[in-house]
This record gives sequence, C-alpha cells and structure tokens, in this order.
Amino acid sequence: MYSWLLVHLSCTLSGIGFANEKMIAFIVWPLFLFLKVGDITKFGGILSFGLLASAVITFIVGFLSDQGMRRRTLKYATVLCSGIWILRHFLGTAFAFAGSHVGGHIANSAVMVTWSSQYYKIAQALPATSAFILSREVLYHISRSIFLPALMGLAYILPQAQFFAASFLIAAFFMMLFLYSNKVHNLY
Repeated sequence: MYSWLLVHLSCTLSGIGFANEKMIAFIVWPLFLFLKVGDITKFGGILSFGLLASAVITFIVGFLSDQGMRRRTLKYATVLCSGIWILRHFLGTAFAFAGSHVGGHIANSAVMVTWSSQYYKIAQALPATSAFILSREVLYHISRSIFLPALMGLAYILPQAQFFAASFLIAAFFMMLFLYSNKVHNLY
C-alpha cells in the first residue's frame, strides 16, 4: 500500500510540475523574449537555434539514459533548468536572453528525455499501464485548467516586469517537482 501511494503521489507531483512549467514555457517566456528582442527575425532565429540545440541534446541524453544514467541526469538537468528560470529575471541584453533560451532548451530537453523514460518505466511496471497513462493525461489538463486562470489573474494584478519575474520563479518551482519521479526508482 505504501509503495503504491508513493508512486502515485510522486508521479502526481512531477506531473503537476510538468503541466504548469510548460504553460509558462510556451506562453509567458516567448512573450517575454519577443518583448526583449523586439525583432521578429531575431526572435525566430533564437527559437530555431534553441530547437536545434534541443534536438542534439535529446539524442545525447537518450543515449545516456539507455546507459543507466537516467536518475542522475534528471537530477542535474532539473536543477540546471530551474536555475535558468531564476536567472532569466536578472538578464539585461538580447544576447543574454538568447543564451538563456538556448540553455533552457538544452536543460529542458535533458529533463524531458529522462523524465519521460522514468515515467514509462514506472507505467510499464504497474498492473494497469493504460489507466495510469490516461490518469496522467487527465491530471495535466486539470492542473492546467486551474493554473492558467491563476496565471491570467497574476498578469492582471501585477505590473509587467513583476509578472514576468513571478512567472519565472513559479516555473523554477514547478521544474523542481520533476525530481519527485526519482523517488520511485527502487519500487519497480
């Protein structure tokens, strides 16, 4: 009973972190980056370079995960990605924002590859794999439907600079929730 509860609680917390950090990464960060860069061509170039770096890291980290370095990679990449979220508030130049974007994509790709691998390893070991995966998808949507109005309210209440700073801190917090998936490694 205890192991079942630990698996579901750990996966739920890391799932909430995944769902809500992605909301900030896909909505708030691109708006912030575009406002700071100010040029659609430069903005597109920065996004493209981040995606290219992400693809390379996905391949490398996938190889490392297959070699048994999944938990350690998840731990270090999660802390790095959370640190990048916090650092973004203190940056001042377009070059620094571009570097932060590329670095964030690299760290986030490392997290997503290892987290997904861990997630499916856990799902495979459970008796009802399909029910587990479906419950996670429902969790993501419920979590996002609660978090998005809260994020919108925050945008309405706070001045723009404070909203972005608060969003980045919230994303850093949600990113750290990915570490909960490492807690169930020895149960299955």
